[in-house]
Amino acid sequence: MNKIVVILEDEETVANVLDMLAKRYGFDSKKYCCVEDLINDIHVLDNATLFITDFNLNDSTVIPVLKEMKTRNLNVYTMLNSGNPNAVKDIENAGLLEFIHEISDKTMNFRSLFERFA
Repeated sequence: MNKIVVILEDEETVANVLDMLAKRYGFDSKKYCCVEDLINDIHVLDNATLFITDFNLNDSTVIPVLKEMKTRNLNVYTMLNSGNPNAVKDIENAGLLEFIHEISDKTMNFRSLFERFA
């Protein structure tokens, strides 16, 4: 079975770099730029190995996706990749921090992340 990474990122250059790295490490990559699009296709997380998400997106925050993951009991290794200093606190206040496994501030070397799952 192929390894799948789901990327929720509205900055095209960031999404493209993550996609390129994912492919280099043998992942099938599914990119989304809008919360609504991912929620409409939430089943993609059923078989995902990894979920990398920004906090603030054009149409919302990632909180509705995390709520949907909780409702559907989806447990996928999730990395929050955000420059928002309040992101973790907002997720915690929503009662969804258990769905975040790792946090990055957009300066992380993602190669090490993909190598762990390769």
